[in-house]
Amino acid sequence: MKNKVQLFLVLFVFFSWSQLSFSQRNVKSTIIKTNILNLIMLPSLHVEQQISKRGSLQLNFHRASLVFISENEFFNGSLDYRHYFFQNSKNTLKGFYLSPGVNIFHNYLYWKTDAKSNLTTQGISQLGLQFKTGYQWLWFQDRMSLDIGTGGVADIVTLQKDFGGDQRNKTWRFNISFGLNLTAFPLIGRGNEPKYQRRRM
Repeated sequence: MKNKVQLFLVLFVFFSWSQLSFSQRNVKSTIIKTNILNLIMLPSLHVEQQISKRGSLQLNFHRASLVFISENEFFNGSLDYRHYFFQNSKNTLKGFYLSPGVNIFHNYLYWKTDAKSNLTTQGISQLGLQFKTGYQWLWFQDRMSLDIGTGGVADIVTLQKDFGGDQRNKTWRFNISFGLNLTAFPLIGRGNEPKYQRRRM
């Protein structure tokens, strides 16, 4: 099972790298967002990088330590590929999208001891697949973004061998994220603007 996970990750990284190398010939957008639905309890960071006219990669990070009915402490990270279906004249990341990806969830509070009460396992990690869909708007000259989406995550494998029991979960998630398109600001995005062959007289 471990070899299958490693092969899956290698293929996904190779796909991502090939897309990034292609994007060097295109104008790219970089959008940094946060999900306002869990801004206080579960702060999150989302970084979306354009890699083609209608495609992007998005990194998502969540880190939480809270008590809600029971104590929870975990880290969640994922990498998504987004495909936007409605191309626009500016080739910006807006409109309806579909987004498959991989997800990793680590629970810090899981622990296991041996017969002598020695700690043998602390923390448990699950690797899973996810699929999301949503719609993203850009306004104020494409400088600000609003991303509304939903989707499911299903754990497919637990990375520890001696965890004991089936810890795999299926969850459904929602997001309403506000963000900034860094490349739309003059100082940050300088160099991404189109180069004209003729000067205006």
